[in-house]
Amino acid sequence: DSFGRRLDQIHATVSKWLHDLLGDMATSSFAAPPDTAANSAVGGGGGSGNNRSNLVKRAVLRDMTRLCIFFGAARTEQQILPLLITMINDKDWELRYAFCEHIPALGAFLGPTVTEHFIMPLSHPLVVDVEELVVSRALRSLATLAELGLLGKPAMLEMATSQY
Repeated sequence: DSFGRRLDQIHATVSKWLHDLLGDMATSSFAAPPDTAANSAVGGGGGSGNNRSNLVKRAVLRDMTRLCIFFGAARTEQQILPLLITMINDKDWELRYAFCEHIPALGAFLGPTVTEHFIMPLSHPLVVDVEELVVSRALRSLATLAELGLLGKPAMLEMATSQY
């Protein structure tokens, strides 16, 4: 039907815009080798070199629920989640904080399976971040996910007993 085709075209257009905005900014704001990327992101201090890109990323996070509804669960998991992963490695602690602040909404939308298998592992580096506010927000976000029933006991026990 023509409505379905048109909606698919709109989804593709918006997805491309997001990828252009977040994908290009992700590679320009933090392009270090993986072994130094984790150390630099957790090593904190100041923001990344591209403050405008982080403002855009925070705006996307604030509207995460709307994006999820627009794209639906499958497209959100396939197209939005991979873009968000780049945010946890950013040098800007405020962006990592904003990620933690808005991640429960994404988990609530995508459900317990995606939350445990994809979202929860993203929290691991955030609960040991050098920035105290990021750690606090990450722990509150995990508590919210647990309160919503999106994390099972085995996943929570695994997180609690992980060695960092």
